[in-house]
Amino acid sequence: MGDDTVECDRLRFNQVILNLLSNAYKFTHEGGSIFLEGRLLRREELITYEIRVKDTGIGMSEQYLEHIWEAYSREQ
Repeated sequence: MGDDTVECDRLRFNQVILNLLSNAYKFTHEGGSIFLEGRLLRREELITYEIRVKDTGIGMSEQYLEHIWEAYSREQ
């Protein structure tokens, strides 16, 4: 298996990427931008990739960051 092949739960991977892009689209005003990047971070026994979604949307407050991994959490 080469660096261009990733073994993972295809359904979950697609759900995560689609959710990130959907939220970026939902909260980015017209004329804004959305950027998706994937890159190889480490090539050892376990290969590590980084996937980033960056947008010019409304963002979130510093206070909300502690709640980011809570299920069904949303900043008001």
